[in-house]
Amino acid sequence: MNFNSHFLPVCLANKLAIDKPKQVWFHKKPVVLIRSNGKVSAFSDYCPHRGIPLSLGTVRNNEIHCAYHGWSFSCTDGKNTNVPVKNKSITCKLLSYKVVEMYGLIWISDVEEASIPILFTNKPTLTSAGKIKANFHNTIENFLEGSHTHYVHEGLIRSKKAKRQLIKAVFEPKETGFKVYYESEKAKGLITKLTPKQYQNLRAVATYIFPYIAILEYFNDKDKLISRFEGIISPSKEGTNFFARIFLNVGVFTPFISIFANRVFKKVIKQDKKILEVQERNIELHPNNKFISDNTDLVGAQLFAWLYKKEDRILEKKEFHLFW
Repeated sequence: MNFNSHFLPVCLANKLAIDKPKQVWFHKKPVVLIRSNGKVSAFSDYCPHRGIPLSLGTVRNNEIHCAYHGWSFSCTDGKNTNVPVKNKSITCKLLSYKVVEMYGLIWISDVEEASIPILFTNKPTLTSAGKIKANFHNTIENFLEGSHTHYVHEGLIRSKKAKRQLIKAVFEPKETGFKVYYESEKAKGLITKLTPKQYQNLRAVATYIFPYIAILEYFNDKDKLISRFEGIISPSKEGTNFFARIFLNVGVFTPFISIFANRVFKKVIKQDKKILEVQERNIELHPNNKFISDNTDLVGAQLFAWLYKKEDRILEKKEFHLFW
């Protein structure tokens, strides 16, 4: 996996308060985020004097002060501004990171020419963020593939008791990842059954944007976008971080449905987190075992190819079928 040419999301923007340093993780390295003087800065969470995390310090007058000996550094460029025991500054500078605040998230990078994916600029109806003690690849697959929803989300999204419907899917490679277009599907779970009739027969489109963006979109029979789920998923110190942005578009019903939807989506995320962490623990107990897949597992196989094995990427459209 090469993340070097991509900005990495590390924090919801509204979780970074003014003059309150916050520790986040960037490729398993601690970083301190600081919002001061109307700007967000990111530095290595390490005081060069004696190695204390700067995130334990305080911010005053656009300077961060270490909690151990009080050394201070500019929040603008990381240069040392004062050593209290000397009563003057020394030639010393913190390791800094590139920072962008976009889509309600804080993104950082350690290279000059890093890219940020194109996402919805609209304000999301709902947002969520969290950590999952699970493999990065398996977490993205869980977000994009629908076959687990009959069991893990029984009755909410689909039901293992409902009669399955043969669905045609078309895989389409893209320069930055891939898309999968599914045929429309009748409502099989509480989420869709409780919506007005014109929103119950939905067609799904799954999108993967390398390396950490997973998007699910649902369209009605008139090709109107009804909902969009953006998962910004990245490796972390202890597994995987996720940021979810949810957009609902059901007209005048949106404010009412969003109240119910917020509770349902929290439950769905909790269910996915539980099954992914169980999976991770069991994989660790069977380190030599490999997954068995068939053509219905195309999404997971292509995620693996994009992340780890470029030569296995499919380069042309491919049709496959599932019973959902």
